Parts: sequence; C-alpha cells; structure tokens
Amino acid sequence: MEEIYYNMELDQIYKKFETNSTSGLTEEKAQNKLELFGLNEIPKVSKGFIKIYLAPLFNWLIVIYLIGALILFLAAVFGGEGNLIFVLLTLGIVALNCVVAIIQQIRATKKLNALREMTAPSTTVIRNGQKADIPTKNVVVGDLLVLKQGDRVPADSRIVQSSNLEVNESSLTGESEPVRKNQVSSALEKKDVPLVNDTI
Repeated sequence: MEEIYYNMELDQIYKKFETNSTSGLTEEKAQNKLELFGLNEIPKVSKGFIKIYLAPLFNWLIVIYLIGALILFLAAVFGGEGNLIFVLLTLGIVALNCVVAIIQQIRATKKLNALREMTAPSTTVIRNGQKADIPTKNVVVGDLLVLKQGDRVPADSRIVQSSNLEVNESSLTGESEPVRKNQVSSALEKKDVPLVNDTI
C-alpha cells in the first residue's frame, strides 16, 4: 500500500527516513540511500527511434484494421468481391491514427526533455548539521532542503518551516500566479489532498 506522507506526523517521517529534524542526514546515510534508490533525476529515454515512435503504432486496433483491409483487398482482387474504396478508406484511417500517435509521442518527448532542463543544477541541503550545496541529482529521501528566493524545488517535499513561502506551480497546474505555502504542525487528516493544497 502506498504511503501518504502528508498524513503522517513529522516525527514518524523523521523516523522512517532515518533523518534528524535539525542536523539532517549523515553523509554515510545519504550515500547509502543514493546507492539504494538511485539518482534524483527524470530517467533519460534510452530507446531508439523505432521503439519510441514506431512501436506504439502497432497496437491491437491498428493490427485489426490492417488485417481487415488485407482481407478485403484479397477478396476484391481474387474473388471479384469487396470494395477497393472501402479498403482505401480503412487504410486512410490507419494512416491518420499513425500520424496522431507519432505527433503525441513527439510532444511527450519534448515535454519530458523540458522538465529535465527545468531541474536546478544544485540544491542546498542540511547534512551533518551543516548547509551544503550538492548536485540536485544527489538529493535523497530524508534530506532537509533549504530553499531561498528563486530556487527550484528539487523533489517532492513536506514543508517543515517557512516564512512567506510562495511557489510557482505553473509547470504542474498551469496556474500563473504564485501559490502561498504554509507549514502545518500536525498531519493532515484528509486522505485525498489536491496538488494545489497550500500546505504541501
């Protein structure tokens, strides 16, 4: 069962992530978590052009259309039955579906690359009781993040302490105005909290 951390008390979160509310993680624990969970980055697409753009075209619906068009074509050519116009219409529908699928894949790839480029190159965390600037990809679960004006939020986070905190969530929600965020001293009781909630 997936755990929902905004429904947990802070002490429970500190215990689960083996971190400290003031000194954060030790370098040893951070390194262990980095090896266990991997880098904090959007996975890079390693598939080739064919797997990315052409593989989605061969779904069951398109295959059925192609088989149907082939049967109708053979019936029209060898049996004198069937309608070539209907065959061409079917192939046109398949071609249109293919074009739409390719366009969607191109857009999805561009958005993924845009999100990757938005990631901040470095992040300030508290480790061993000291502030340290580390590469964002090395942020691990349990790190205490220190954000200042203009910083990008490097990972899903729970607000522990803040002062006049506002976050630009336009890349997630489309909302152009910054959203004010407030820390809460206890866990939220609601089970389903919207993304635009002002406390997470």
